Amino acid sequence: MEAIAAAAAAANTNGGDATANAGDNDTCLQLALEGEKLCKAGNCRDGVAFFEAALQAGTDDFRTLSAIYSQLGNAYFYMGDYVKAMQYHKHDLTLARTMGDRLGEAKASGNLGNTLKVMGKFEEAVICCRRHLEICQEHRDRVGDRKSTRLNSQSHHDLVCRLLLEKKKKKKKKSTKKKKNKNQQRTTH
Repeated sequence: MEAIAAAAAAANTNGGDATANAGDNDTCLQLALEGEKLCKAGNCRDGVAFFEAALQAGTDDFRTLSAIYSQLGNAYFYMGDYVKAMQYHKHDLTLARTMGDRLGEAKASGNLGNTLKVMGKFEEAVICCRRHLEICQEHRDRVGDRKSTRLNSQSHHDLVCRLLLEKKKKKKKKSTKKKKNKNQQRTTH
């Protein structure tokens, strides 16, 4: 419940007009908090339904919206729907950039990088992990720095392994083709 609650606390300290869209914001926030609670308890499917309802209720608070996108991305990731996870993490990344929230951008980049890694999109994952690492270092975020360094090195490792496997497959394919050509030449002579 920390992400949504933190977003709500940040929204309350921004000094904006608390009465503007208060009903919709409250409904959205309450639905999101319930979704977060359900996901934390391991019930991601029901949690997702609450997050989706929160999006339908709407909010003008970008921090709350960012937290909902992040939580939806994480929930879909844990349910194994990596395409939807990627979509929501991309929404979160776009929103963080729009708000100028560098640590939010780092978080979203890390989540997106992890999702892309699981999807086998290693080149894209490495780019996101590097962005996550750079921003964490820029803000001296030691915890994020360690996480992004680990994720970045894992993504690099997976990328190198995939490239080596592809190279090995191509080499094997060429070798098989050469043997086949030699055998054909022997049978024709």
